[in-house]
Amino acid sequence: MSFKSLLPFLLISLALLGFLDAVYLTAQHYLGFTLACPITGCSAVLKSSYAIFLGFPIALFGALYYLVILLGVVAYLDRKKEVFLLGAALLTIPGFLTTLGLIYLQLFVINSICLYCMISALTTTSLFGLSLPLLLRKIR
Repeated sequence: MSFKSLLPFLLISLALLGFLDAVYLTAQHYLGFTLACPITGCSAVLKSSYAIFLGFPIALFGALYYLVILLGVVAYLDRKKEVFLLGAALLTIPGFLTTLGLIYLQLFVINSICLYCMISALTTTSLFGLSLPLLLRKIR
C-alpha cells in the first residue's frame, strides 16, 4: 500500500483522535466535571485566561478544526476529488502554527503542561507532518 493511498486513513485516524480529545476538554469546560489528569498542570492551563478565546474555550475551536479536517478527508474518499484532501491538508498549516503558540504559552507563560493539550499538539503536528508531502507536491 502506497503512502498516497494510506494518507487519507492516517489523517482520519488522527483527526478523530484530536476531535475526541478536544470534545472531552470542551465537555469538561461546560459541564465542570473533574478532569482525569495524570499530571498536575491540566487545571492551571485549562483555567488560565488563555484557555478562552472570543468567549469560547480553545478546545471548542480545536474540536471544530479536527471535525472540518475529518469531513474534508471523508469527502475526498467519497467524491474522489483531490481538492477536498488538499483543503484538509491546507488547514493543518494554521493548526500547526496555533499549536506552536499554545505550547509556548504552556511552557513559558502559564508554566504548566496539560497532558490533553499536548496530545492535541502532537496530533496537530502529526497531521501537518503527514500533509506536508502533499502540500509541497502541489507547490511545485
